[in-house]
Amino acid sequence: MLVLDKKDQNRRLPLDVLRQRPITSEDFEPYEPATISKIDVRVAFPPPYWNPTDHVLERTEAFVTRILEDFAYQWRHILRNRYNESTFRKLAWAVIRIAVLDLDVVEEAPRLRSRNYDMVGVHQLPEWEAFDTPIIQIGSVWVVLSQDIKNSTSLIRGDYANRKDNANISNYSHAKLNQSVTYLVLSSRHIMLCDIDDKILKYTQPEPLFDGTNPPSKGAIKLLLIALHAAHIKTHIHYLAAELQAIILNSVSEGEVERARISCILNLGPRFS
Repeated sequence: MLVLDKKDQNRRLPLDVLRQRPITSEDFEPYEPATISKIDVRVAFPPPYWNPTDHVLERTEAFVTRILEDFAYQWRHILRNRYNESTFRKLAWAVIRIAVLDLDVVEEAPRLRSRNYDMVGVHQLPEWEAFDTPIIQIGSVWVVLSQDIKNSTSLIRGDYANRKDNANISNYSHAKLNQSVTYLVLSSRHIMLCDIDDKILKYTQPEPLFDGTNPPSKGAIKLLLIALHAAHIKTHIHYLAAELQAIILNSVSEGEVERARISCILNLGPRFS
């Protein structure tokens, strides 16, 4: 099926017709495209909102923002439509890996660097790994994968109750068992942080992540980094002058992206230009 989608019309034509004769716009028939269900997150998750106070490094926020904005653009042909659970978990896997800077940087040939083109074709699907469970531990945070964000709180309450039931009382103090647990909720369209203990479940305001048209919101990226931040490795390089740090970082790779990634992991070198 050949599909023509415009702002004011949606039309399609069977490919068999193309093989039989030349066509014009009059050959296309109108159709109703599948719609993605939208929810009002402020209705599903009304105020008051929890405001975590963790600090996010400016350089890391700038670097991850740049990559996730490009990720949203390259995969817009999937993100703007409905997709199955396997694809969702692959996309979530990529987002988490990007946020924790666990990614491989491959330099292009110099002749390609100045070209502005799509790295991903409109027919491509994600080919990387996928999470195999809906709740995954990343550091001290539990990541909840739910395409419908409204179901996330029930998943969190059930997981928290199971963890308490399965805890070995002889190995945990009462204070330890009653500590709050932080969950990062990653849905198809939104992201939010939750904190739960025996008495209350708190949540941040859900922030827009991917819709296939707009880049991720600044609030979404900040929540992602707050949840997944890691302690920076302290090295002897940190005791050198900033000018020497820059010289060392410039020797990491020929391209700038890998140098920026290492700069974020170590929190080293001058601010990004």
